[in-house]
Amino acid sequence: MSTNLNKISAILKDQYLPALKNQITTAPSPFMELIKKVPLMSGGKITAAAPFGINGGFGFGSEGEGTPVSGSRAYKRFEVDPVDMYVDVRISDKTVKLANEAGALLGALEDEVMGSYEAAKWNVARALFGNGSGVLCKITSPVVLSDEQGTASFTVDNCSALIEGLTVDVYAYASSSDSEGALPSTNKAVRIKEIDRDSNTVVLDSNLLSVSVQSTAMNAYGFLTVQGSHNKEITGLKAIFDDSVKELYGYEKEKNAFICPLCVDAKNAPSDSTIYDAVKRALDYRNGKINLVMMGDDAFKAYQSYMRSNNLVVCDKASFVCGATGYKVMVGSHTVTVVNERMVPANEAWCVDTDAFVFAHLEFDFCDYGSTGIFQLIPGTSYYRALLASYGNLICKNPCGCVKIINCAEA
Repeated sequence: MSTNLNKISAILKDQYLPALKNQITTAPSPFMELIKKVPLMSGGKITAAAPFGINGGFGFGSEGEGTPVSGSRAYKRFEVDPVDMYVDVRISDKTVKLANEAGALLGALEDEVMGSYEAAKWNVARALFGNGSGVLCKITSPVVLSDEQGTASFTVDNCSALIEGLTVDVYAYASSSDSEGALPSTNKAVRIKEIDRDSNTVVLDSNLLSVSVQSTAMNAYGFLTVQGSHNKEITGLKAIFDDSVKELYGYEKEKNAFICPLCVDAKNAPSDSTIYDAVKRALDYRNGKINLVMMGDDAFKAYQSYMRSNNLVVCDKASFVCGATGYKVMVGSHTVTVVNERMVPANEAWCVDTDAFVFAHLEFDFCDYGSTGIFQLIPGTSYYRALLASYGNLICKNPCGCVKIINCAEA
């Protein structure tokens, strides 16, 4: 059996790991593909030196008079903590004992490894657009428990960050004034069984869920996070664009305009003029060189409708590793790529300079358990577990150069 485990370990390391390392940092989304990736150099803070304003040492004068006083360019130090990212790969003892040939081992591993990879890709893509809290959605109705089906069902405010099979924690409020929520033991690590996206109804595979109080402070009965991930996720784009996030990179937004993005109102009629206004304002006032516009679903449909009705011809099509396609359009003297991004709020568009973002991380690699290698028997089960781990975070050196376009859906 140990020989088989060694074979499986070698296959995972040699045939699967190189591809997974590359694709997890390119395939999740066009945004991830375009931003800069750098190695994480230490376990401390991830930092960015953000230039603020211009050098103040210039001045006009006349012969014989004093030259300008010095005024070196100011810099702000932005910092975030690296977060932990894990991918769990499991294989049964039966598979280990019965799969003796390399081909049989590959076949046994294929579904499990690719399933784990898809889960990692989905969650990294989602977290890139989150705010670090890990909140996937709010529960907006009382929970209905079914003893017969062994399920719990309820409605949520938004399904875009949910997918069938995802293991989640369900936080509940203790009182009508509670705004923090707590995690009862019965609500830990339950799986999403079904999602009705038309009605925003979610079904979980547990009838022991403890959710009973509506918080008037939060206008919800509770909220969902990925298992164990509350307040531990990547500091994603929502941390920049969401006004309810009060602090970013160590600075309070209300007191520091240099970390707050610009906002443009499309007035329910997104057009090239709207994008031009966003790009020009970012360039003129915030040194933001916008090259990617990510539109939510309704915003992108409205923009496509505008293009069709005006018979506009795009410069070129843009294709990405994740399978997404977009338009390359001329905005003044600049070329900007416009894509549909489901993780952006449906009625908004987020405009970014991808050169201003850095994803600092250690590449995914298997945890080594010493004498047992990368596999460890899970106590009380017949499954062996291999754990892929990575550490890192996203940071932007010029968040004020980003632009949020609101009211993008057709009226």
